[in-house]
Amino acid sequence: MAHSLTSHGYKCHFKDAVNAHFYCTQCGLVARAIVLTSCCGDSYCDKCFTEVVQQQQPCHACHKKEFSSITGVKYRREMEALQVYCSLKERGCDWSGSLGELDAHLDPDLDNCQYVDVLCSLSCPQAVPKNKMEQHLLGECIKREHTCQHCGFKATYEDVVDTHLPECKYVPIQCPNFCGVTCEREDLEHHMKMCRLQEVSCEFSSVGCDDRFPRELLQDHLRACMQSHLVLTAESMKNDAHGVKQRLAQIEERCGESTGSLELRCKGVELQAQNLEMQLGNKEKILLDQEERLEKLTKLYQTTVKDLIKNTTESLKELEGNFETKFLEEHNQLAALIEIADEHNQELVKIKNTLFGTRKFVLSNFSLEKHKDQPDDWKSVSMYTHPFGYKFCIGIDANGFGPTRDRAMRVELWSMEGEYDEELKWPAVVTITIEMVNQRGGENACHTGRRVTLNRVSGPTSVYAWERIHDTEGFIEHDRLEEFLKDDNLQFAITECTLH
Repeated sequence: MAHSLTSHGYKCHFKDAVNAHFYCTQCGLVARAIVLTSCCGDSYCDKCFTEVVQQQQPCHACHKKEFSSITGVKYRREMEALQVYCSLKERGCDWSGSLGELDAHLDPDLDNCQYVDVLCSLSCPQAVPKNKMEQHLLGECIKREHTCQHCGFKATYEDVVDTHLPECKYVPIQCPNFCGVTCEREDLEHHMKMCRLQEVSCEFSSVGCDDRFPRELLQDHLRACMQSHLVLTAESMKNDAHGVKQRLAQIEERCGESTGSLELRCKGVELQAQNLEMQLGNKEKILLDQEERLEKLTKLYQTTVKDLIKNTTESLKELEGNFETKFLEEHNQLAALIEIADEHNQELVKIKNTLFGTRKFVLSNFSLEKHKDQPDDWKSVSMYTHPFGYKFCIGIDANGFGPTRDRAMRVELWSMEGEYDEELKWPAVVTITIEMVNQRGGENACHTGRRVTLNRVSGPTSVYAWERIHDTEGFIEHDRLEEFLKDDNLQFAITECTLH
């Protein structure tokens, strides 16, 4: 029997002997989701059979190369009834039941078997049996919260141990010289400068003593080697004196060379000065010649400029007369254009005031309107959707009508007969957003936007109820208007009017 590297069968203990046909030919375990080969009826796990086909292996029983799978429905029913122990019996689980219930028992999401491995809730890479999760979280998880016992730094156990402790300046460190002193990490450097066992060099190392020894033996060394230190010092001073003499000789030699070089440079400078004097004399002659030429050119320039000024003055007088005549003509034309522009500007201001100046409106005496038996159908001033656009107004019925009468307010949109209706396209689709202003200083404001159709025939078109008020379309309950009332007035504003 061949076995796959991956076993897909059931790894559990059966109470009774299992039919040999129930074992997978590939993995050798009781087959999970058993299938049969079409060639000889050999048994496989469903996933094991898939691996055999993908690897182009022959049937392990009859060795045929071409075969397919048949679902072993009868075997599956019989196998589901087999009695088994939990696969984690070795861990201490005493559950037993049918094979068909085993997967549900071992499902970690169903909280049945307390011995099944689950991933740590702190996202550490370790899988832990459910019944040991609490112990793991408290004392084993590398992601649990941990506090440095030396400085109080808090992080995960992993970060404290691996990252923080190797750098914590308060961790006690034993002297590497084993002198018996233990100090905090931040004080170790200072201690090493004073440690009696720290290896140091002789104070006369600069003159040739190469001995090294613990600091506590320094004085003994100095006393024992005093004579040799004096000899080394004398030799060093003698060598230094010899070196100084050689250096002085070199300096004197260089000074002699420099003196000769300076004399030659001085002669060269004298020759350059003579050449410059000669050049300066030549430059003075050239300068005198240039001054004479400049004087002649100045006289010529003055004569030419006088003639030019005279001719230019005469031309300017002639042009001044022509310009005055043309200026008067242009001025009259400009005055006429300004008058026409003023008329258009007044018309535009009138339209803008109609469009934007009336965006806010107030419903006064709300309580009086609400308690009338037949309240007036109040309408706002007229407005336009855009310059030279569709004319409309907002209508408010304080008491509503129909099933909401006496307990709700109705807001309506009315199209009106406008001055530009002949030039406009009908019907018109617009999005109107109306806001009921919170007059008591609160941040909340009721607002709604609705896409409506304006028809040329005058008539009401209902607007949806305000946002967060879920009543009948077009209505607002009286009980929800308290925070928007001030001095018995309701203030409305149109914040959007978009033409589609």
